[in-house]
Formats: sequence, C-alpha cells, structure tokens
Amino acid sequence: MRGFFHGQRNPPACRGTSSVVPALSALEGCRFSHMQKSIAVVLGLALALVVTGCSGPKGDKGDKGDKGENGAAGSPGTPGPQGPQGLAGKDGVSPPPQFRVVRSTSENGMAKEAMCAVDEAMVSATCMSKLGSANQAAKTIGDNGATCEAQSGQADAPTAVILCAKR
Repeated sequence: MRGFFHGQRNPPACRGTSSVVPALSALEGCRFSHMQKSIAVVLGLALALVVTGCSGPKGDKGDKGDKGENGAAGSPGTPGPQGPQGLAGKDGVSPPPQFRVVRSTSENGMAKEAMCAVDEAMVSATCMSKLGSANQAAKTIGDNGATCEAQSGQADAPTAVILCAKR
C-alpha cells in the first residue's frame, strides 16, 4: 500500500496558491465548481457589508427643533362609577362643635361671670383685657364658670373667656 497521501486525487488540505481571494485558496484544489465559489464570495461580501453597516459611529441626530403648539382639548369623558353607599345614620350633617366659647359681660363697670350651661363643663378659662392681653388668671366658680376682677390701676375689669364642653 502506498503512503496515505500518495496517489489521491485531492490532497488533504486541498491546497492551492493561485487564487486571488485568500479565503478561497484552500478550496482551489478541492471539488468545488466555479459557480459554488462565486456564491461563496457573494455571500461573504454580503455578510461583511451587513456587519460593517450595523457597527461604527452613527451620524449626528440634529437639533430637536421648536416645540409645537398644544392641540385642542378633547371631549370630556364619561362620568365615573357611583361611589359606595355611606354609613347608616350619616346624613352629611356636621357634628356639633367640640367647644363653645362664652364671654362674660359687664354692667356699670362690674364684670359678670361667664357660665357654662348645666349640661356643660368648663374646660379652660382666661381673662382678656380691653387691650387684648391675657396676663391675668381667671377665678373659677365651681366647674362651670369663671370671673375676672379688676386689678389696681385698671378702670374696667377684664372679660372672662371660657371654653365649655358637653358632659
């Protein structure tokens, strides 16, 4: 038996050196037709163009331009669904105020006491002078009233102001 490479039609590497395209020089001595080689060249060039077209720097995007004017408002949408039913017994009436303010009155220069109603209790008491200062503590009368007395040098007694809350 002769050597492994002797007498064979196509040498193992199918070497050829006369090709213009180096990638095809390995195919020169092999059994490929001219048409198959041409198709291989065309496909290789097409693939190279696609790859180079997808990479590399992109061109300048340019200026964005001025913003256009707003368009006309659209038609109003349909009203939303009905809300859930309110709690039983709640008819939308505001609750009564938490506190009631009561001021004392004065007759003939004498201050009368400020009193809460029978079903109320006094929460806070203060004395207000005619100038608006609150620098005197009120004298309480039980748990539902207060009065203020004139200090020396004051012509009029300050007004007693109390906060009353329901019991």
